[in-house]
Amino acid sequence: FLPASVATFHIINTFITGEIELPGEKKVSLIHQFIERNNPIILSLTSQIGEENTAVISMNLARNTGSRLFVLRILNEQLKTSLDYNIERTLRDAAEESGVPCDYIDVRAPQTIDSSVTEIAEKTQAETIIISVPRDVFYGGHHTAQFIKWIEKIPNKKLILISNPTKLIEPHHPPFRVLIPVLHEFHEGPFHLTKELTAHTPIPDVDIIAAKVVEFPSSVELYSRFYPESMVVKSEEFSILRRPAIKALRRHITPLTLFFQDMSKGIAHFIEERRIDMIIMEGDWSEKNHGFLKKAERKIVKRAQCSIIVTLTPHI
Repeated sequence: FLPASVATFHIINTFITGEIELPGEKKVSLIHQFIERNNPIILSLTSQIGEENTAVISMNLARNTGSRLFVLRILNEQLKTSLDYNIERTLRDAAEESGVPCDYIDVRAPQTIDSSVTEIAEKTQAETIIISVPRDVFYGGHHTAQFIKWIEKIPNKKLILISNPTKLIEPHHPPFRVLIPVLHEFHEGPFHLTKELTAHTPIPDVDIIAAKVVEFPSSVELYSRFYPESMVVKSEEFSILRRPAIKALRRHITPLTLFFQDMSKGIAHFIEERRIDMIIMEGDWSEKNHGFLKKAERKIVKRAQCSIIVTLTPHI
């Protein structure tokens, strides 16, 4: 739960020397050479379940894009951080493995969260902001209005909202079993993010499913090896995969068409059977009061037992 306000921030624990230090531990040298070639990424952690996954995903994105990572820690009135030691250790381990420079930024009352994020983004010239959110933000739960109130005040930045289950991703060798569901139309955003997350991952470790999802009335009988109310059909390559910006991802993608009588129940079962790690979708600013997702997408998110990533294009 976010505090009502936060204060002037300052950078601490800056990992720019190739060494990392945690209380009671010896310094260790970073193994991988990191070449900074893109603007920094800001990661805002807000004490949500499974934030270790958000840390791993963010660090991997920073490594593949050549971006420094700024980790925003929100302090309460007692100046206690929202970042617990397990997450700090996960960040330390991932930074050590990837060589990504990682800076902590403490934000304290009384400055508001949205102005802090905006100010930090301007000072660091960050173009992407990753925000950890509770799951019910995506389907209009009681946290939705609270988060949207400050998310919508962050202008001209690419936003990535992440919600996680309790199952943790292995920091050093994260699996990439990704589902990109298409309910209405294809958007490039999820494909671009998937490409960045899997840029340097060997083919055997990548399983990306782009699935056109079709819901049928209960009067239509469907049969498959998953369960009697669904059918999975391998599709011809989707036209979006021939676009130049996405072409490099084609070899990793399995195009499917999924037929379900109950879409949310069917996809939840599909996720369990295929052991999907994350769903990536593109959000819609016109649906901001409903978690940036349309009704069918909200139903999917509510049932899915995997990480949910929603991308939002910059807005003024």
